[in-house]
Amino acid sequence: MLALLVVALLVVAPAAARAGTYTVESCANGSTSGWAPFYWGSYSGWGNSCGLAGGAMGAAISTQPASTAGWTFTAPADTDIAGFRLSRTYGQAANQPFGTSVVTTLTGPSQAFYDARPNFGGATSAGPELQAGGGLRGQTTLTARLDCGGGGACTGNSWLHVHSASIDLRDDSPPVVSSVSGSLLAAGALTGTRTIAYAAHDKGGGVRREQLLVDGAVVAERARDCSFGLAVPCPLGVSGALAVDTTRLAEGEHEATLLAADATLTGTGVHGPVRFLVDNVPAPTSTRAPRISGSATLYADDGAWTGANLAYARRWQRLEDGVWSDIAGADGPVYTPTAEDAGLRLRFKVRVSNAEGAAEAVSEPTARLPVAPVVTPTATPTPVPNAASTPEPVVAAGPPPPAPAPAPAPVTTESRLSAAFASGRSVVTVRWGERRKVTGALTRVDGRPLAGEVVTVASLLRARGAVPVGAGRAVTDSAGRFSFLPAPGASRVLTFAHGGRTVALSVHVVPKIAVRITRAGRIEGRVSGAPPGIAKRVQLQSLHGGRWRTFATTRLQATGGRFGHRPRTPPRRVRARVAAEPGWPFVTGTSATARR
Repeated sequence: MLALLVVALLVVAPAAARAGTYTVESCANGSTSGWAPFYWGSYSGWGNSCGLAGGAMGAAISTQPASTAGWTFTAPADTDIAGFRLSRTYGQAANQPFGTSVVTTLTGPSQAFYDARPNFGGATSAGPELQAGGGLRGQTTLTARLDCGGGGACTGNSWLHVHSASIDLRDDSPPVVSSVSGSLLAAGALTGTRTIAYAAHDKGGGVRREQLLVDGAVVAERARDCSFGLAVPCPLGVSGALAVDTTRLAEGEHEATLLAADATLTGTGVHGPVRFLVDNVPAPTSTRAPRISGSATLYADDGAWTGANLAYARRWQRLEDGVWSDIAGADGPVYTPTAEDAGLRLRFKVRVSNAEGAAEAVSEPTARLPVAPVVTPTATPTPVPNAASTPEPVVAAGPPPPAPAPAPAPVTTESRLSAAFASGRSVVTVRWGERRKVTGALTRVDGRPLAGEVVTVASLLRARGAVPVGAGRAVTDSAGRFSFLPAPGASRVLTFAHGGRTVALSVHVVPKIAVRITRAGRIEGRVSGAPPGIAKRVQLQSLHGGRWRTFATTRLQATGGRFGHRPRTPPRRVRARVAAEPGWPFVTGTSATARR
């Protein structure tokens, strides 16, 4: 008997919930979620004082043979018990033949954990004690109970109090993300704040958190109100929307991934990655034309403009023979007319540019500047000798000579030129190989169309050392309209020109990047259209926990846009990323995922 009495309860320190589990706390916090009491036998029963000082889930049995009482915790659907920790006290009646008080803790259905404490001695009590079990799998119930065993009556009453319980529940089923929609998924280049709406459902502990990742970094998240005093602490179904401010992202292509994590924060439902283009930085736009003031000395302002990082180029012009021409050296806001300006009209032109393009605006012309009067000196008469003796010649009467024909009025050919992409913007972002049509109009200053006029087009590649090259021409129709379809290519600036008037449009191009993993484990790829001689850096990335992370970098070969790398251990999934930078004629882009 004594040998059995010294069989001590195995006490271990509470263990943190393992990966893939969440922990439900009971009783000490007042909650008995997931627990249910039971009893059988006369004068047996249960009580609940959880949440009070010294409170517990209580059970008591009488002397009746086979009487029993206790509490059972049942794991929610699609979870099982991985481990537990109980704090308990108990008292047992003295033993007699065939009447033994037994305190038992066990899991079900297979009793992977089973601990029975029969009392074969005198009346006794124990606790508080910490009882723990771990490494369990497939167990869905945990029971703490009292029994009057042996087949006969017990000598007295016995009791059991469970003061607190921490139960680690394994949840192997990740949430499912569905019904995904929103402006972040819209076609074409994106601007401003965009949203992605979704629904998520889970079968175990519920949905604890949703996150929106862009290029592997969290840009928005929502944590649900979860209570780990409940067996199902988080909502099983959620819906909502997350937003990203695209103005905080670099121009170019990005990847968005939507994650929904369960109560363990390790089971994750994934939607994506979804690729999208960002094009926020606008080309300059004039909102008010420049203005001129003054008389003897003229003063001009730049007008008003939208856009960021603007550079200004200013020029005074004079109108001669119907054509506006720059005045040499007159490139500031103040100008004093000279004799060369007499009788002519002047105006102030401002050209504003940034990395996205350029635009021009001009002031209203001045009135004709006054012409200084011409003073003709009076000639001194020369005396004529012997004037009386010199007869004055007689001129026969006749019609007066005809008056000289007036000089023809100059033909005014000053024009207004406009051009834009079909979207009405001066900047467009496209993928490699795509084309966007440009439409425009050419009119006189009075609004009348200029038909049959040639508008020339030049293209400047956004690369170091590039020079403008001819890209084609367009001819206006009877309404002064024209259209032009640029050839596909890398990022460039298109300049439309007519009679000194120019309009600049910008084309941003997302590179086409191909990547593959060979049987030998080498990663190879190519960037279509890469200019020769640019050893551009290429980031090689692998997917870890729903996030793309760079594990190696390489550079493009001198020609052909090819790259390669041999890692020690090739990842299962790889993508290549090429970032935008000055002198590289593409915005940021990524390849499709290559799999081993």
